[in-house]
Amino acid sequence: MQWNRLTAAQRKAVSVRISRRRAYVSQTSVGRSTSDPASKASLYPPHIALLRTDLPGLLAEIAAELCTSVPGYGALLEGPFGGLIRQCVHRNVATFMARAADPEADSAERDGLCHAVGRLEALNGHSMDRLQTAYRVGVQVAWRRWIRLARRHSFPTPVVLALADALFSYADEMTSLSRAGHAEERARSGRRAGEQRARLLTRLVADEPTAWGVLVELAERASWPLPDQVTPVALDTSASSPSRDLERAALDGDVLEDLDDPQPYLLIPGPMTPVREHMLARFLGTAHAAIGLTVPLSEAAHALRWARQTLAVARSAGGEDREGRPARSADHLLSLLLPTDPELIRQVVELNLAPLRGFTDSRRERLTDTLLASFSARGNVEQMARDLYIHPQTVRYRMRILHKAFGPLLDDPEWRLATELAIRGRSPVPAAADPAPDLK
Repeated sequence: MQWNRLTAAQRKAVSVRISRRRAYVSQTSVGRSTSDPASKASLYPPHIALLRTDLPGLLAEIAAELCTSVPGYGALLEGPFGGLIRQCVHRNVATFMARAADPEADSAERDGLCHAVGRLEALNGHSMDRLQTAYRVGVQVAWRRWIRLARRHSFPTPVVLALADALFSYADEMTSLSRAGHAEERARSGRRAGEQRARLLTRLVADEPTAWGVLVELAERASWPLPDQVTPVALDTSASSPSRDLERAALDGDVLEDLDDPQPYLLIPGPMTPVREHMLARFLGTAHAAIGLTVPLSEAAHALRWARQTLAVARSAGGEDREGRPARSADHLLSLLLPTDPELIRQVVELNLAPLRGFTDSRRERLTDTLLASFSARGNVEQMARDLYIHPQTVRYRMRILHKAFGPLLDDPEWRLATELAIRGRSPVPAAADPAPDLK
C-alpha cells in the first residue's frame, strides 16, 4: 500500500494510528534508547538517503520556527549562546539519522549538547517548559516535512509508522537528557546561592563593621536586596527546645538563616509583621525562640546579641511568654539594660537586701519577689497579686514584713532603682512550671 494511493479516509486512519503509537511511545519509552531491540526503526537505506537530502531545508525551517514559535529563542539564537543552540539542533538531527541507519551509532556528542542546553536554560533562570516547547517545535517541523517527503516518494505505511515511533521516542530522549542537565545546574546554583547568602549573613552580623560597598557586592551575588531594616531571631538549642524539628521549608525565601551555628539564628528583612509571625510559628513548631528588635541593617549584630540575651532570660522562665509565643527583646528591655558584672550585682543585692538575712532561704526569696513586684506595680496590691499568682491578702501580709524590715528605704527612689536593677540582674533561677499558691 503506497501513501499517495490512499483515500482521504485511509490517510486519516493512518494519522490516528500514528497518534496512538506516539502516545504509547511517550508513556512506555521515555528515556529508552533506540538501540533497544523493541525500538529499532524499520527504516531502509533508500528511505534514510531521501531523508538526508532534506536536511539543509529542515535545519533552516527549524531555526526559523524556533524564532517565531518559542518566546525568547530569537534573541537567544542571536546572542552569545546562539552557536550552541544551532550546534545542538544540527547534532540532534544528525544523530537521529545515524541511529536510523545504525541503532548502535554513537550519541555521546548529542548527549553532551542536550545536557548543556538544559544547563543553559537553568543558568538563564528558565524552567524546562521553554526547552520542551523548542524540542516539540523541532519534531513537528521534521514530521511535517518528512510526511510530505513520504508522500512524494510513496513510503510504505509501515515505514511511515516506524518513522513516527523513532522520531517521537527520540524526542523523549532529548528531553530527558536536557532535564538532567537542568536539574544538575539548578542544584549547583542552589549550592552557590546558599554559599553566597551564608557569606553575606556572616558579614551582616559580624562584630566588626563591613564596608557598604562590600555588602552591596555580596548581596548582588546572593540575589538578596539589601533592606533598610532587619529583625533577628535567636533560636533555642537547649534540651527542652526540640529545635531538630524546625521546618526549614516554612521560611520565606528572603529570610537568611544559620542553623548550623552553635547559637542558630535567622535574619528577617524588615519588621516582624503578622505575616512574618505566622511564618515563624510554622517554622518553629514547638521550639523556642526570641525575636530581636527591628533595627537598621548596620546594627544587625547588636540586635542579634540582644536577641540572644533575651533568649537566655526567657529560657529561665520557660522559653516563651504566657501565651506560648516567642519571647521579644522589646518586652525585656530593662533586663537588657542591666549591668553585666555579676560580682557587682551580687554585692548590691547583698548590701541592699541585708535586712532579709534573718529569714530562711525560701522565705527570703518570696519576700524578694514581692519587693520586685511592688516596684513594677507601684504598690498596687491587686496587680501584685496577679503578677505573683497569690491572694491579695498574702500580698498585704508580705508588704507589712517588708515595711518593717526596710522602713523608709522603700520610699527612697535611688535605693529602689539600684535594688530593682540588682534583683533583675541576678543569675536567673528557673521557675517551676506550675507554681503552687503561696499563702505566706
